[in-house]
Amino acid sequence: MVNICKLVEGTKRYFIYGIAVLGQYCYDMITEKYGADIVVGFVQTVPQQGSFCGKRVYDVPQAVKEAKDTDRFLIASAIPEIADAMKANLKEAGISEEAMIDLDEYSFIARYVPDRQVKSLLVWPCIKERNKDLTEKIKWFIPDRIQVLVCCSCKETMSDFRETENVHFINLRDVEKSLKTADYVAVWNVEEMDESLMPYRDKIHIIDPNYYYITEITNYRHIYNSGFSVEEKEQFKEHSSEVFKRMCQEYAHIQKANVFCTGPSIEEIYEKSFVGDFNIICNSMVKDRALLQNIAPCLLAFGDLAFYLSPNGYSRAFYKDLLDTYNKYHYYIVVYDYEVPLIKSHFPMLYDRLIGVECGSAFRFPEEKNICVGNTPNICTLFMLPFASAVCEEIGIAGCTGRSPDESYFWKHNGRAQYLDLMQCVFDAYPSFFRHQDYEGYYEQHCQQMKKLLEYGESLGKKYRNITTSFIPALAERTAEGEGQ
Repeated sequence: MVNICKLVEGTKRYFIYGIAVLGQYCYDMITEKYGADIVVGFVQTVPQQGSFCGKRVYDVPQAVKEAKDTDRFLIASAIPEIADAMKANLKEAGISEEAMIDLDEYSFIARYVPDRQVKSLLVWPCIKERNKDLTEKIKWFIPDRIQVLVCCSCKETMSDFRETENVHFINLRDVEKSLKTADYVAVWNVEEMDESLMPYRDKIHIIDPNYYYITEITNYRHIYNSGFSVEEKEQFKEHSSEVFKRMCQEYAHIQKANVFCTGPSIEEIYEKSFVGDFNIICNSMVKDRALLQNIAPCLLAFGDLAFYLSPNGYSRAFYKDLLDTYNKYHYYIVVYDYEVPLIKSHFPMLYDRLIGVECGSAFRFPEEKNICVGNTPNICTLFMLPFASAVCEEIGIAGCTGRSPDESYFWKHNGRAQYLDLMQCVFDAYPSFFRHQDYEGYYEQHCQQMKKLLEYGESLGKKYRNITTSFIPALAERTAEGEGQ
């Protein structure tokens, strides 16, 4: 059911139209079986980067010019409207429908947001052996208001759920009925999926940690929020607007903002004081008490669920430091809008200063009536710089070191601002995220998005100054003389 390679012939070449998760999935699965040469490149309607997964990104006319008569185009979008638009673009450019491969049956691979409120959820398949990772994630990520149906023959698992009132155990004979009635089918073991699930594919969401890239992480992100009605979500949105307005009023007199990231070059400003500016920190910087003393943070931004919003040891260390430093500095907190209900449930004391943010396709800075930013995978370009730019005209940037040529991970981090001894528990909890991560592509994309975001802000009159060493070209170009050396 998840073997996308059955759509591909090893003797042909393919263009993959789309570079989101479904596009990367197609590339990884196909090239694993047939080798990288089978994929000519990727296609975007309006290319945002030059390459992806080591392959060129074409616009439609370029791809059509490059294509041979026997080449095929994989339409890699899980959204029917977008897939239809892609096919129309190709058809208009002269590509026949016979040369297009629709992935409609595989949309569940990258489906994250239910189209209706979830009131019941079936965990599939049956649990036969104890799985602490699964039970802990279910208890953490699924709200009490969603009724969870579990077919289980393992007494230890039943014991693990003994204090979880919304979990109900069903018999094997009741699974088929539950597949029909449940609003959401959470598949925790993809290897057991077969054609019997096809009638229910429109409500399948995968939470298998060994499956693919961000699929499990992203589905867990949305499960909690999906338990609330449209009206309740609107109340969360109104609350965020009120908190954002209060924050802007509190810091209206501040002239300069600073964003502080966790790269090694953050050490260059350890002896400097930034107290009095609108200062933004991110992620596990809450660990570095000495640095926070010189920053007096006004805003904390975090967005990586694997590290900062999960039931693992790394996250627990982060929560402890977050609560300790929040009590001292009483800073505002910025997260994705759909994570607000989850955070409110686990940490109600933070709700008074919690701001949920929507993400769109274009760069923008948040406003009181529309707290929206451009969606990027890096916390600095996602939340930190947009919020700094929303409050102040002049923005300093520190600790965005970037990636030196000899790096094999994303990039190095400053040990004082990371729980380095707890990294393994995150790798163990979300193995597919790290296994399928394209580090080279991520960094190239980040550098391009940083450049475009800074140029967007400068077009609105904002001024950006990099104040520590950075390998990111757009920041290196904006380093003041005598700084970042």
